[in-house]
Amino acid sequence: MTAATAAAIDDNLLAHVADGHKLSFIIAALTKRTLQIPGIKPADRLALLEKLNRLTDDYFTADMLASISPMCDTAFAIFKEARTLDPPRDDAHCAASFKVLATRHVFDHFVKLNPSIMAAIKQRAAGRQDQHAAPPPAETPPPRPPAAMGAAQFAHMQRRSNGHRHNTGRIIRRIK
Repeated sequence: MTAATAAAIDDNLLAHVADGHKLSFIIAALTKRTLQIPGIKPADRLALLEKLNRLTDDYFTADMLASISPMCDTAFAIFKEARTLDPPRDDAHCAASFKVLATRHVFDHFVKLNPSIMAAIKQRAAGRQDQHAAPPPAETPPPRPPAAMGAAQFAHMQRRSNGHRHNTGRIIRRIK
């Protein structure tokens, strides 16, 4: 495979990363950088580790999270500069900085500065290729029995059926 072919494959993989997952990669690298601060309190360290754990989902797996390296100084400077776009005291939403950080151009810089992000994306792509869309016919699991009705659904059905009984009773009385 030539370097141009490999670059085209990498570009294609990056093009298919959702904006929210781009931010997950950036936050994971930033959090790992923060965990390296000497003298960090154990409670703060635990809170950061719990936040890292909450980043994982069906796409961004724990293996991918483990393979991400901490953010370098240059990437941190880019992140800090993007955060200046957010209004003061906006620690929760960060919509303005998110729009900038999730752009293809800026995220490409993070990937170049932290090659472990591209390695994690490639790891995910390799894992998806190994999975079959459907199991072979001989291994098809038997159909599952219908699930039990939840409490909210049961209450909704009760309200609906009670209303219909009363209306039906009125209609029958009118006909007689």
